[in-house]
Amino acid sequence: MTGAIWVIAETNADGSLTKSSTEVATLARRLAEAAGGSAAGFVVARDPKAAADELAGYVGRVVTIAEPAAEGNAWAQIAAQRAAGVLSTEAPAAVLTGAGPDGRDVAGTLSALLDRPVLVNATEVAWDGGPSVHMSVFGGKLETTSTFADREWGIITVRPNVITAEKAGTT
Repeated sequence: MTGAIWVIAETNADGSLTKSSTEVATLARRLAEAAGGSAAGFVVARDPKAAADELAGYVGRVVTIAEPAAEGNAWAQIAAQRAAGVLSTEAPAAVLTGAGPDGRDVAGTLSALLDRPVLVNATEVAWDGGPSVHMSVFGGKLETTSTFADREWGIITVRPNVITAEKAGTT
């Protein structure tokens, strides 16, 4: 595996991590372990300290970016722009984010900025030489498993409540 599996974490109004970010961070760590690599995360917020401290319990490396403009409706675009600056030099194995409105905006912006593909609404992700993403589509009438072409890296949005959040060292 080349590069880390990255998480772009979302924060609550009180500065803590969202539940979906703890779930996605757990998945990133599990995938990294299966791939023999590492998991890392981004926290972009006006005051990222509380969320970054919490995220450090799930992944081995946390990049914090204090950005006053990240508060409010522009968070997803700003977070994606700041993360893209790092990811363009890191060559990640994959980037994960939640499948909620902000996560989808982050994924779309990152895709445009870095010219990377996106797999959306993952219900399960396994490592098989690269991420193998299981998705339920058409209201659950069809299930599919996809990978990125040529095992290149891409962005994956993960549905909430499909992973149980577990801090590192608790399993």
